[in-house]
Amino acid sequence: MLTAALALLMTGALIYSRHSLADSAVFDSCCICIYDVLDEKLDLSTCKRWLGETARKTSCQYQRIVPEEKADDFKAVAGGDRCRSLHLYGAFHATSADTEIPFKYSANAAAAFQARSVCYDGASCLVFDNIEDVRACARAFKKSPGCRYEITGNQNLGRLWWFAPFCRPHEPVESTSKLTAIIDGVSVRLQYSACTPKGATCGYLPRSNTYAYAASKNDPNAKWCEDEGVLVEQHCCPRSRKPDEKWGRWSAPGEKC
Repeated sequence: MLTAALALLMTGALIYSRHSLADSAVFDSCCICIYDVLDEKLDLSTCKRWLGETARKTSCQYQRIVPEEKADDFKAVAGGDRCRSLHLYGAFHATSADTEIPFKYSANAAAAFQARSVCYDGASCLVFDNIEDVRACARAFKKSPGCRYEITGNQNLGRLWWFAPFCRPHEPVESTSKLTAIIDGVSVRLQYSACTPKGATCGYLPRSNTYAYAASKNDPNAKWCEDEGVLVEQHCCPRSRKPDEKWGRWSAPGEKC
């Protein structure tokens, strides 16, 4: 019996299963990570690290890792349970054409868990690259009544690096290009992260990646960020002249390569 249970746990089948409470419950804080089954080893490990870090910060009473296909209908995941505060993380692939996905998943989760606040973040590439699309999605967002949202995504490539302990992947702060849409009952606004110090490593999108470039309406290797309170553009510059270069360095805030 014990061996069978351990085997089932190791397959991940129990990670997103319904907890064994007879009745539905109300939690103050819940953490849910959404992973891509096509890159399961990397993304599941990312979710496990994120859950551990976020649980320590937020005291999540309810923790789940769910495949992306279940994010279209969080009711099955919730099983009647409710969460006052939801923390979501997207560990799945995306392009500049996928702006609406973080909004959709946030709305689905809020409705299913009857949440009062939702904070969404993720390592997905380029999902908030097209800023006008982000603004349009935020304005058209069909939010749940009485719920506040902070929905964050990368303007550029998301990068996961393997760090100790347990050698689980982590999204390093210096490589990110975060943009947050804040939506509440009275306003919609965009909040930009602080610029990154010049020379820090970033993920560079080569022009040879025509599929990713086709969905971008601007330079996918540039982000908007705040430098001492001023909104400026910062560029991810290639480290070499290789046509397939995948790593770069951030320019000085407000300067080009």
